Amino acid sequence: MQVFGTFSEVAGLPSKVGGAYKVPDVTMKRGVVESSSLSEWISAARTNGPAAARDVQVTQRGEGNATVAVWRLVNATPKSFNGSAPGSRGGDLALEELVLSAQQIEKT
Repeated sequence: MQVFGTFSEVAGLPSKVGGAYKVPDVTMKRGVVESSSLSEWISAARTNGPAAARDVQVTQRGEGNATVAVWRLVNATPKSFNGSAPGSRGGDLALEELVLSAQQIEKT
């Protein structure tokens, strides 16, 4: 899986597994992302709506960069972002906040 970006904080990931629940938006804060990938995804979401949805993997890392937990956001789309406007030239982009909406969240 391609690394899209890194964030220092993520909110909205459920800690319980199983059962019926309302899928919350996932908010990622203070991050750095690859700008052309984000720009293309936002553009596709604006143009194609739900057809632009993609699965996103969120990996929580701990001490020594060890994996602590992994979540899969099924059919996620960007809902909003706060930071510099993503450009099409590529390179890294600092974001204060990126909000994703998903149909389902699975802890793997």
